[in-house]
Amino acid sequence: MCYKGGYALVRKRAAGYLCFRPQQCLINRHTGYDCAACADSCPTGAISLKHGINIATDKCTGCGVCVNTCPTEVFHLADVSYEQWLNDALKKTKDQSKLRIVCERATSTATDLVVPCIGWLNECLLVALGILHPAGYLEIDTSPCRTCRQNKNVKIVKKNIQCARQILKGVRKPFKIRLCDKSNTPTIPRVRRQFKGFARKLKGKLQILRQDDRQSVVEKRDILARALSETKIVSRVSLSWHNYGNIKLLSEYCNGCGFCARICPTHALNLITAKKEVSLQFDVYRCINCGLCTELCPEEVIKLRAGNTGQFRHASPKTLARFRMANCIYCDRSITVPINCEAVCPTCARHRELAEGYLI
Repeated sequence: MCYKGGYALVRKRAAGYLCFRPQQCLINRHTGYDCAACADSCPTGAISLKHGINIATDKCTGCGVCVNTCPTEVFHLADVSYEQWLNDALKKTKDQSKLRIVCERATSTATDLVVPCIGWLNECLLVALGILHPAGYLEIDTSPCRTCRQNKNVKIVKKNIQCARQILKGVRKPFKIRLCDKSNTPTIPRVRRQFKGFARKLKGKLQILRQDDRQSVVEKRDILARALSETKIVSRVSLSWHNYGNIKLLSEYCNGCGFCARICPTHALNLITAKKEVSLQFDVYRCINCGLCTELCPEEVIKLRAGNTGQFRHASPKTLARFRMANCIYCDRSITVPINCEAVCPTCARHRELAEGYLI
């Protein structure tokens, strides 16, 4: 059984659904963009990107690794969010000096932090635990992965741990993170739920995700921004290998058209209007290093830098350029122009250049 295109609830986990919003997908929004993070990371091959997002519900186990790897958070688990899990974890273990994370298949104690799968963990959560929690040690149990097809997710969590360590090194936070495989730990076998019976039981009751269902596009990055705002960032760390980006704007050539803000999939670039002044702002925490603003800028004034977290020192979005609202002196159209520049819209400017060239 497979839901293609559209907005759909795909499959039920123990207490909720795996959901996806195709309108947030980079492939659907920008034809020709090459992103297959979800399909490449899915341990069961349930996700296919031929003619849109296709999810084979007979293969999906609801592990949540697609939630972790998708840069624009197309996927999410309806029964648990990163923000909710982090808040509960900080309350539950506030007096502990050592943290332990286990997946839902492992036998856990009252003090353990349970996740759907270790592949659901990301570097933002790990950094937030390291900064916001007084504990100095985190252990992630990978025992169930030995007998699980999600064993592929161990490589993903290792990469996220490496990224978290680099960020924590930048804030000089002594927080140790390590994987632990206790082979004698009993695990609950992962038994596939009978989806046919489940679908028959809930026939006509499947909720549908729509455009107006509000969700933070990059919830993981919001958590990272919240954590880093609680401490002082000391050194810069390059993280371009992990979908962290940074841009440089040649402001003297930018005309404030706002096209970059419209195509940015995570709203890292925004045009903010205040009275008669407009500012182009950049939020480094939301930049995923996709490069769309660089490739599609009409004036070619945006340059992509390596993902240098030196910009993480800015807790609020950084203003790249300022413009003023004015009317074109030729066609009287309302436009944004750089401060102290002549108010001429791009169309009239081209016509004037052609006329001057013809006269010459």
